[in-house]
Amino acid sequence: MDIAFAYDGAYAPYVPAVIESVLEHHAAGEIDFWLLVTPDVTAELRRRLASQVGARGRLHFIEPEQKVDDLPISTVEEFSYVSTAAHMRILLPRLLPERIERVLYLDVDILCLGSLREVFEVDLRGDIAAAGQDAYVSCLSDMGGLPGLAEYENLRPDAPYFDSGVLLIDLPGWRNHDIESHSFEYARRHAARTRFPDQDALNYALYGKWLVLPKKWNHILGPRLDSPMGADITDARLIQQIGPDKLWDEHFPASPRKNLYELYARRAAAAADTASAPNPDVPA
Repeated sequence: MDIAFAYDGAYAPYVPAVIESVLEHHAAGEIDFWLLVTPDVTAELRRRLASQVGARGRLHFIEPEQKVDDLPISTVEEFSYVSTAAHMRILLPRLLPERIERVLYLDVDILCLGSLREVFEVDLRGDIAAAGQDAYVSCLSDMGGLPGLAEYENLRPDAPYFDSGVLLIDLPGWRNHDIESHSFEYARRHAARTRFPDQDALNYALYGKWLVLPKKWNHILGPRLDSPMGADITDARLIQQIGPDKLWDEHFPASPRKNLYELYARRAAAAADTASAPNPDVPA
């Protein structure tokens, strides 16, 4: 399986925990991790991550050749914590080797609770991507509406809206339909009233071309969705803590899911500390 992440230096310290949670539920050598990172992700953080993974998986670092600093961030103060690095996931299909047919993209604020083989092998039925429906914005007209919605006669206001934290992507389909260009053009066109930078752009570019995944593949947790102690996540395979308050924050309320994050963070650190040799795929 090919699993991808895209992040900058601010989120780099928290990547080991999610990767450790994925490794725990898969056989050694089953996964190739593709990490699209900005230059501020230090060599030391890369080395430790490679040491942590070791022979349990294969690690590949990629740096984007295209800058996303000129792309918009949210104009909504509540979502100002989302940086322009969020747009980097849109670049993945162009940067990954052409031999790869599909990739499962995951956000850094996710934990894996079980095998991902089932979702990785989902029949896309001709669609370009699969994703979970957003917990807050269930359709294009919710939360003030997709920016520019009224300008596009082909977009149904009641059409479902997805969360981009988990994306199963058909790479050839993404490239053939030029999703990257359509997404970036949309982002720039509506920069003055951006809500969720990459997410609104992808919902526009992938309109009518994505498959709805069951909730268990992106069980969203966040303010107004559940109590501080956490909702029932028995069936979940992937949980995502959305919003500015993350599981790694010291002020995050004590809860089973915070305990789970801390467990994986400790295991990741221990694996990196005890590794005998770095992963050969990581450049010196």
